[in-house]
Amino acid sequence: MASIDELSHLLYVGLLVIGLQIIAVVILRAMPSHLIEGVPYSIPLLDGIITMLFVASIRFSIRMFQRANERTLVNGDGDRVLIVGAGEAGIQVVSEIQKNPRLQMVPVGFLDDDLKKVGLKIRNLDVLGTRKELVNVVLTQNVKKLIVAMPTAPGSVIRDLSFKCEDLGIEILTVPNISDLIGGRVSINKLRNIKIEDLLRREEVEIDLEKIRGLLRQKVVLVTGAGGSIGSELCRQILSGLPDKLILLGHGENSIFDIEQEMTLRVSRQQVYESHKTEIISKIADIKNIKSLEEIFSEYGPTVVFHAAAHKHVPLMEANPQEAILNNIFGTKNLVGLCVKYNVEKFVLISTDKAVNPTSVMGASKRVAEMITLKAAREFGLRFSAVRFGNVLGSRGSVVRTFQRQLKQGGPITITHPEIKRYFMTIPEAVKLVLESFAIVRGGEIFLLDMGQPIKIIDLARDMIRLAGLQEGSDIQIQFSGLRPGEKLYEELYTDKEIYSKTSHPKITIAKNASEFVHPELYNWIDKLDEDIYSMALPEIQTRFQEIIPEYQLFPIPKD
Repeated sequence: MASIDELSHLLYVGLLVIGLQIIAVVILRAMPSHLIEGVPYSIPLLDGIITMLFVASIRFSIRMFQRANERTLVNGDGDRVLIVGAGEAGIQVVSEIQKNPRLQMVPVGFLDDDLKKVGLKIRNLDVLGTRKELVNVVLTQNVKKLIVAMPTAPGSVIRDLSFKCEDLGIEILTVPNISDLIGGRVSINKLRNIKIEDLLRREEVEIDLEKIRGLLRQKVVLVTGAGGSIGSELCRQILSGLPDKLILLGHGENSIFDIEQEMTLRVSRQQVYESHKTEIISKIADIKNIKSLEEIFSEYGPTVVFHAAAHKHVPLMEANPQEAILNNIFGTKNLVGLCVKYNVEKFVLISTDKAVNPTSVMGASKRVAEMITLKAAREFGLRFSAVRFGNVLGSRGSVVRTFQRQLKQGGPITITHPEIKRYFMTIPEAVKLVLESFAIVRGGEIFLLDMGQPIKIIDLARDMIRLAGLQEGSDIQIQFSGLRPGEKLYEELYTDKEIYSKTSHPKITIAKNASEFVHPELYNWIDKLDEDIYSMALPEIQTRFQEIIPEYQLFPIPKD
């Protein structure tokens, strides 16, 4: 590709020079001095062509010399490497390998599922076949390493290649997912081992970045829970929209310190390309403390609020139901009230699929948080909405991190039930869709993100065991501990009452009548709960939730 671009550039410049020379000859011949009378018009044309050929021959000679050196590497020492993907990423990987003999890698060819490429020669290497020929090519070419150079490959492809390499006894590396690449450039030092996120990789999410950036530019944006997994990623992606101020609000000082340092560094780098400088403001505050919140609102006047702060762990909240209520319900009520008072333009609540037909205190508390948001939108005509989605990979306290810790400890891997399933998204994917939802908010909606197909947790555990190079049973055990209080076998995305419709984005659905199911006595119920909260045990709290959420049920224990 690079040589074609260079040739095109040389041709354009040559034609421009020829055109200018011809114009100059015409003008000079028309002048009365007749200084160049008799000079044929073909002279500029011939001069331009000869010059282009001369320059091209020099560049061609240099390129041929480089290729000659690269050919010597094909037969050199090092691990024989097969590249899967003969696209731009694969070409970049091979180019770096060929230019760096110290990498101790010898590329032997490509595999690519595009039949038009099979049999072609790219950078002196043959496209040896499709992925179906993997086993045969590895054996005949004595391959020791496989490099997957397909940044947008779905998880099913990565899974198939990974397990085939395990059976063949060869190492497998991959370029990062496209969302992790800077400027789309693949570098050899970014190659890494396969991670569980790769096996669950889905099609890259496309969003209207320019529209979102236009809505964020010069705004004062407040992110609650900014130190958490979702909150911190929101900050990263919001920053690219060049808001005037980005307020990082959180309860934990260490996590806020970390994201503040990261944002400050990003802003300093941003100034090389952008004239505007986003001011990063860090605030340690508890959303349960309305006085602390009001100080922030009165001083900075946020115009956009993303509410990601919440208690999310189901078993912990069953054991500490008062804290779930104080944080998820009263904290949201405080925040929404201030957003109304200070004329916030848009408010987005980060909700959860556990709010659908809840069986836990956590899920019920998030359902009430949704009601608070929708009630404000309906009563005051504001653009306040909620976004529901399921588990995210790699978040703090996620099942993936738990399994990773158990693998390091030698096991056992603990799973609550052999049939338990969950929806999963990557954190960047979820946040992209949250921002896309923010762009189309009208007020009073609940947005549901496309989570794909639910995954059995036992399959996730087995995949992680294999990626660690271990064998289930002989190297590490899987044990079942039983469903915990409030835990479901299957998470739900939809209710029987809500009416759903498509949006402008294929991965976002909207519950357009969500505000119709806000209980008319919501605030009276909350006020009564505030009076009694410390005098109630869990059974009483559960009864209270059933008053405001008819679909709330005590957690079911499935039969074995």
